[in-house]
Amino acid sequence: MPLRVFAAALIALMLEAQMIVQSLLSPRAFPEADTIPLFVKEQLLRALKDTGSDMSSIDHAMALVLGLELSYERDMQANFRLPNGKVISSVAVTWAKCSGHDNYSRFSFAHRFFVFETLPFPMILGNDLLDDAGEIRTDMFKIVSPEGKAFSLPAIVDTGATVNVISMEALQSLGFEADPKYAMVLTMVNGRRIWSKGRVRLDFHPPHSKARLSEQFEVIENLEVPVIIGRPVAMEISMSGRLSPQQVEDSKPFVMSVAKEGEGVARPFMCIVNGEMVKAVADTGSNRNLISISAASRLCEANSMRKCNLDITLADTSKAAINAYFKVEISPYSAPEETVIKRFYVLEGLIADIFLSRQTLEEIGAFTRNRQSFLELPGESLLYNLNVAAYLSKPTANLLRFLKTGLRSKTETEAGYQKPTLHTLPPPSATDKGFYLALKIVAAYETHLRDKREAEIARLSGVQRTIAEDAEKRRIERYEADLRRRLDERKQDTNTRC
Repeated sequence: MPLRVFAAALIALMLEAQMIVQSLLSPRAFPEADTIPLFVKEQLLRALKDTGSDMSSIDHAMALVLGLELSYERDMQANFRLPNGKVISSVAVTWAKCSGHDNYSRFSFAHRFFVFETLPFPMILGNDLLDDAGEIRTDMFKIVSPEGKAFSLPAIVDTGATVNVISMEALQSLGFEADPKYAMVLTMVNGRRIWSKGRVRLDFHPPHSKARLSEQFEVIENLEVPVIIGRPVAMEISMSGRLSPQQVEDSKPFVMSVAKEGEGVARPFMCIVNGEMVKAVADTGSNRNLISISAASRLCEANSMRKCNLDITLADTSKAAINAYFKVEISPYSAPEETVIKRFYVLEGLIADIFLSRQTLEEIGAFTRNRQSFLELPGESLLYNLNVAAYLSKPTANLLRFLKTGLRSKTETEAGYQKPTLHTLPPPSATDKGFYLALKIVAAYETHLRDKREAEIARLSGVQRTIAEDAEKRRIERYEADLRRRLDERKQDTNTRC
């Protein structure tokens, strides 16, 4: 091909591409009534406001034009049903930082968008971003000054925080002073303790509400955001469907939970994590799922742990290092069929077993369709009964059949036989030969398992090794306690028969 012809063809392609980009970005391309102007990556586009869509989405070509980072992991994709009944699958997921303004104030947020190969609009805002009136939800609180004027301040509505918090800088800008005699010790999510500067009572209007509330606020010298709204106001906002998308400048890891020292979880969210019932903190002030070392040792196998190098920002602007994560299956207790796969990051010193992020809470409908999973101070007896029910519902291997025939018993969920355990031993009334033969099989398997775990742990380091060692120690302790119990039962049964 002659060079001149090639150059002409190249120029034509460039002009065509430029026209496509301009048509995607042009605010005149779509009707004004149902769209809103947004700045994404410093480029203006119009997004369609669609209250008939559960999730927000973006066109694949638009995402590439904007230079957004795409994730193609399959466990992060979703299927969507169109009005005509057709089901389509997303091809990727991305986070986009958006800014704009509405009838109330200016706003900015970073939100997750599902990426589709082709969409009728470059960006579609769904119900995960819009309120009932079709407006973008924001966390702009109007706080009343001593002179009676209302000033808008960005805030984070944090259901994981047990107190309301305001920064010293924001307080002084409003013309208030903290009362130092009410200074107290506050705890960050990783157990870090700090002293507040005092307390102040503030009047404010929640977002999109004419109601005027009056609450106590703890004052902190350094705060990552101007205001943190804790329980119970945060819970009321979340339950009413007025929770906003993340009000952050980017998707950097953060958790804004602040608690009074020694104060526990008031309303735990009951969920099923890898088949085990767990009390979790529903934390709308976090954009990462967090798990403690002790909980990770119960819920994670050593070989599923992955290394990472992550710094998470706490409410007081300090950083906490995260070196490991793993993926789990999680579902609300009230809807075990609504299972999602999520990453959980291991945070040393975490003040509860699990913190669920705002994104995860939205996906599993924690504040909407599955709000009944929130329990008011559940008793240990309830948890015990739930765990027993879950255990009894699991199929067990028929060890006696294995002893007699050497065949591998099959269950509904497993093609091979289950590993022999003390729970599958014959009852104490069985003959001595059958009981002790089964005991030898279990002991042999236990020896094999310890050797296997020891080799796996030896290949680990850092937090991963600590978690794995703690998990193995707990498992061995349970095994030895169960063994003593079974032998005691055997001895008592023998004495009774004699």
